Amino acid sequence: MFNNYRLLFLFCFLIIASCNKKNNILSDGDYIGYLEVDNKKYLPFNYTIENDSLLVVKNSLEKVDFYVEYFNDSIFINSKTFEGYIKGVVDGNKVTGFFIIESLDRVIPFSSKPGKTRFKSGSQLNPKLINNSWKLILNKGQENESKSIANFEKFSNELISSNFRTNTGDYGFLEGVVNKNTLTLSTFNGSRAYLIEAEIIGDSIFGLIYQGNHGRLTIEGLIDNSFELDDEYSLTRIDNSKQGFNFEFEDLDGKLISLSDEKYLNKAVVVQIMGSWCPNCLDETKFYIDYLNNNNLDEFNNLNQLSQSCREKINVDLLNLENEVEKFKKDEDLETAEKRVLRLLSERERIGAVNLLAEDEYTKLREKVDETIKDKNEIQESIEKLHDAINKINKEGVTRLKDAFQIVNENFEKLFTKLFGGGKAYLKLIQNDEDPLNSGLEIFASPPGKKMQNITLLSGGEQALTAIS
Repeated sequence: MFNNYRLLFLFCFLIIASCNKKNNILSDGDYIGYLEVDNKKYLPFNYTIENDSLLVVKNSLEKVDFYVEYFNDSIFINSKTFEGYIKGVVDGNKVTGFFIIESLDRVIPFSSKPGKTRFKSGSQLNPKLINNSWKLILNKGQENESKSIANFEKFSNELISSNFRTNTGDYGFLEGVVNKNTLTLSTFNGSRAYLIEAEIIGDSIFGLIYQGNHGRLTIEGLIDNSFELDDEYSLTRIDNSKQGFNFEFEDLDGKLISLSDEKYLNKAVVVQIMGSWCPNCLDETKFYIDYLNNNNLDEFNNLNQLSQSCREKINVDLLNLENEVEKFKKDEDLETAEKRVLRLLSERERIGAVNLLAEDEYTKLREKVDETIKDKNEIQESIEKLHDAINKINKEGVTRLKDAFQIVNENFEKLFTKLFGGGKAYLKLIQNDEDPLNSGLEIFASPPGKKMQNITLLSGGEQALTAIS
């Protein structure tokens, strides 16, 4: 009998626990998430609960998947790619908690509720905003000042999408609205969290970018359809393209992989240098994966080998081979073709002999130039140190000169008064601003019964007694 009661109790407990668990799971549908980036200022973003384990964040055309886990009344929203995660408490279909990136020691208050609109509906779109390219200066006048290009597009009836491109990346898929002349945009993907607020004044734009709750950037921009960012090849390059490029690393199975492996020889190889935290790098990786899955690289590599063979044997690029054949077909006879061959050979001979040692000579000369520049820099540094030492000595000399002058002047006044039985006298420095240590000296004296005057105006005897003083 006791066992029957115990089984009934366990059965009821499981039913209650099951019901409680169901109540602490978000319903499928659309939600608005809010990150508090400043006091009572929120960065909104859209997300959809697809099922109990999948959440999809949406920014304009971007969709980012997150894993969802529940434990009692707690919810954990984990990025499939990035370190950051959301930890919160579920109350009906509302969540309160924090977005956390542990390695950066960043914690941002988070909340969410059912909804579809991250911002209040916008007004009629500003034609200047969407029909032009904007040159932006971020943090103007600061050490981290940078330039950006912003383009805006109509995303739906009331929404706009945008992207701020920079020399080193971009600010992701931005989505927002324009209310009169106020522009508001936001994005969140598990790594970057940006809220942009700006005012459009004529052909200019001014505002702020909130970088989570840990930083902000000022925005100053204007319409500039001709502005371009720096050439990407000037930012990242191999200094000596003939030096070669190689690397070694272990794959997931512990096997050593190198660029010199046979399977990479005579093939086009794309090498990514990236960080796992970089959203743009991950977008690039996804593109390459899709390309590899949808294209036959064996055919491409065979074509690449054929093109290389054409260049080596007949000095013609494969892409221009058809044009060369058509030219040959238009020749009236063999004699014309032979004349062309002779002409081409003659042009090649006029180029002259190739200095095979030129690269080695350049390398040696480059080393000498670098050594000379290094010596020059060391000499310049020594000169600067010497100037600093001289300035310090001069500064100390001026200080001591003034102290010594004050003592001498006081003793001179006392001795003069004693020798003359009265009167007054003093010494005066004639200042030299360029070199204080080479200042001149003047003596002024006033024997008893006479006015104060330069020593040169005194009588011979008075000058002698003054000099003795």
